[in-house]
Amino acid sequence: PSLAIARLAAYLRGYGFAVRIADLEATQADRPLSCFADDARVDAWLDGGADTEIEAALEAMWATLGPAIEGPCLVGFSIVDYYGHFQMNIAACLARLVKRRTHQPTVLGGERDQVDGDRALRFEDTFDHVVVGDGEDALVALACMHADDDREARFIEGVWSRHEGRTVKNGVVRSHLDAMPRPSFDGVPLERYRRGPSRWLLDALRQDGLAPEMPPDPALYLPYAFVKGCVADCTFCSAKEHLDVQAPDKTVDELLLTSERYGTRDFVFLNNLVNLSPRWLRRFCERLIDAGADLQWTDSCRPAGIDAELAALMREAGCLLLNFGAESGSDAVLARMKKGLT
Repeated sequence: PSLAIARLAAYLRGYGFAVRIADLEATQADRPLSCFADDARVDAWLDGGADTEIEAALEAMWATLGPAIEGPCLVGFSIVDYYGHFQMNIAACLARLVKRRTHQPTVLGGERDQVDGDRALRFEDTFDHVVVGDGEDALVALACMHADDDREARFIEGVWSRHEGRTVKNGVVRSHLDAMPRPSFDGVPLERYRRGPSRWLLDALRQDGLAPEMPPDPALYLPYAFVKGCVADCTFCSAKEHLDVQAPDKTVDELLLTSERYGTRDFVFLNNLVNLSPRWLRRFCERLIDAGADLQWTDSCRPAGIDAELAALMREAGCLLLNFGAESGSDAVLARMKKGLT
């Protein structure tokens, strides 16, 4: 499930807003949606053309989205588009339905380098606002604006909007993890995410003689993060623009509460690197061990700064796997990347 949605939901609820979640990833991901990968095709539909495949897909998704829109509300779409505009195109078409069927205001958000604000605001009856950067404060301000009519979108930092025929592009706002509430997965259909290994994976393992005698029981893996940004200066990555690290004690407390509330011990940490500070990492692992947390987790790291002693401590604290980037085997290329490693 989406960590971004869980964080935004917790933040909005803390300000007294009711939040309903329509999880299209959980309910619609198995549908054939390739028609939304073609920008020209989507633009033609948004320009008023007919497309039976797009329209059928939208009606199917409306079965999840429509019931969540009750009364006056702000309808937000959160996307993860690493390549192209696939999810953004789906969101734009659904936003068109929201505007026509409910007349409620709409907003688009996601990772800063994945949201094309100009494209999102190109069509008048799709998105009213686009949030760039971290969305918590901007989303609360927009919700207050539409609920109380007490401000204008053009003055809200982190928000792009239209005003008098032009697009107002306000600067990025960054939130701080230590000031954020614990992510809330309330309202997310978590049972749809409780799964075991797929038949395809078990068949592949069986061919190599690696399949377990008994398949593991279905498990729920929840996402979590306590590092935003990165200390590296790699030329190809935008994560170096901002670094924020949550206190280890707050991190462990939130993990324990989340584990208890949703009945899982398995976490996928979404940090760019877990080992930015050996002192921080050691404190985090010691707190997990002292708490008897019995959690299991994976994360990403830089392939440096973890010695055998620290690795053993991480394993005792529940770490099962670390991913690290090996972008090139050439020292010359790594130097041009400013990778900081050989």
